[in-house]
Amino acid sequence: QTGTRYLQTGTRYLQTGTRYLQTGTRCLQTGTPSLQTGTRSLQTGTPSLQTGTPSLQTGTRSLQTGTRSLQTGTPSLQTGTPSLQTGID
Repeated sequence: QTGTRYLQTGTRYLQTGTRYLQTGTRCLQTGTPSLQTGTRSLQTGTPSLQTGTPSLQTGTRSLQTGTRSLQTGTPSLQTGTPSLQTGID
């Protein structure tokens, strides 16, 4: 039984050799994120075009302020009616 244990230790040395090959592939993966940094610089130009759209929405609010000025003229006509009732007394 002691002779079979020495044969099992020989297979473990072969497994450690495959781990050294896997470390070499990780060095190649570090070169790929440097290419992705160039695509983010192109996305910064798009929000500058969206800033021009809210300036057009400010013009619609100025039209709504003109309708309120017409409603202020109606209570001025009601003030003339009580002056006629004072002559009956």
